[in-house]
Amino acid sequence: MAIAHEQSRQHGRCVAAIDELAQVILRDDDTGAQALVDELLDGGVSIEQVFLDVLSPAAQRLGAMWESDTCSFADVTLGLWRIQRLLFDLSARFRSDSPNDVDPAIDGRRILLAAAPGGQHNFGISMLGEFFSRAGWAVETLTEPTQAELIAAVHARWFDVLGLSVGSEVQIAGLTSAIVALRRASRNQKLIVMVGGAAFAHHPEYVALVGADCMGSDARAALSAAADRVLAQEHRC
Repeated sequence: MAIAHEQSRQHGRCVAAIDELAQVILRDDDTGAQALVDELLDGGVSIEQVFLDVLSPAAQRLGAMWESDTCSFADVTLGLWRIQRLLFDLSARFRSDSPNDVDPAIDGRRILLAAAPGGQHNFGISMLGEFFSRAGWAVETLTEPTQAELIAAVHARWFDVLGLSVGSEVQIAGLTSAIVALRRASRNQKLIVMVGGAAFAHHPEYVALVGADCMGSDARAALSAAADRVLAQEHRC
């Protein structure tokens, strides 16, 4: 009971911090943002909780503010950059937080993470990179790639998994043909394609529609889905 109560209390603190962090970020208050994160960590909130339950929702909140015209695109872009800087500043601490997370069967597997063609923000990709790197994956990321750049990457280098983040439903229309082209060009002819982002969070049925193999609702779920697919594929061979 005591553990459940403490977990509930920490979750409540994270929820309360989401709006506060978004507002502090929009005020260009880097010191205040860092102080808020430090307060959560000092109060017993795990760094993984901060990543998943505060930084990620705060980034989503900024995106929602832009979509509702309560925040400019420039403000959102700068805000996401500031949240991403918080992520980078905490990276070393995060990667050393759970050193036993590496599964020998997964260690060294290769994943390419990128925003789907047409995507403009990369915070989600950075978050995924932190989780996959900590778990022993060899991670490569592409920032706002074109379809041609993605095709060139999977053709030139072997990847077990391609992870595509899709922030807007506008990107869905061209994603099916893009995935077909990427599979055709891939050096790994059994390339696993994983998708995620707001578009799939709202419509998980799109995963099958675009021809992807799996999705991750957040970084932890994406890590689990990718590992499960890789190991299942290996066992079938």
